[in-house]
Amino acid sequence: MKNINPKINHPMVKTSTFKFAVRLCGTLLFVFALALSQASAQTTHKTFEITQHGTVTDVAPYEAALLQANFDTYRRADERRILKFDNGLVVELLSAKELLYLGIKVNTADLDNSGGSPVRNSVFRLHPSGYILERVEAELPRE
Repeated sequence: MKNINPKINHPMVKTSTFKFAVRLCGTLLFVFALALSQASAQTTHKTFEITQHGTVTDVAPYEAALLQANFDTYRRADERRILKFDNGLVVELLSAKELLYLGIKVNTADLDNSGGSPVRNSVFRLHPSGYILERVEAELPRE
């Protein structure tokens, strides 16, 4: 069988094809590594820590709800705030100082400035809709 294109067997063509393949693989590896580093850089930092599970066996719905909620009005500047759920789950909100250290923006105007004393005696609950509900116990004034 006769070779129709005599340039194919030329050594220079084989070398440049090999170089092209190596460069293409290197470029693809670089793009893949860059995409992977960007994906890991965009992961959501948790602004809370679940310290006790109580009777909860699957904390994933709680984590999802906590990530969607805005607890800045409960957050304190220099200390963690403890949130207790009706099923024994305990969540610690990271302080504003900790969030800033992690590179997470915090609206300091919304922070709880009540000091160490709790503003309200609250118990939280995860609603089936995925929202976190707060039950506040308050004393009614006596007549």
